[in-house]
Amino acid sequence: MVIEGTSMGTTYGAVNFLAHEQPWRPVMEAATDSSSHLRNFEVLLSGEFVHGGVSNTQILSMHIH
Repeated sequence: MVIEGTSMGTTYGAVNFLAHEQPWRPVMEAATDSSSHLRNFEVLLSGEFVHGGVSNTQILSMHIH
């Protein structure tokens, strides 16, 4: 898994997003096939800068391979 952002704040925002199950669940459900295997996927996130950090992280797009 590669997690990257344009700054340490945005990278932290992505890691924080992954650490919480509720916002991440739709991605995992879409990327899991009928035999419970996880397929390759890409997710583009967006967030708002607040005091050097990122909040309000949302999924902008998702590509399942």
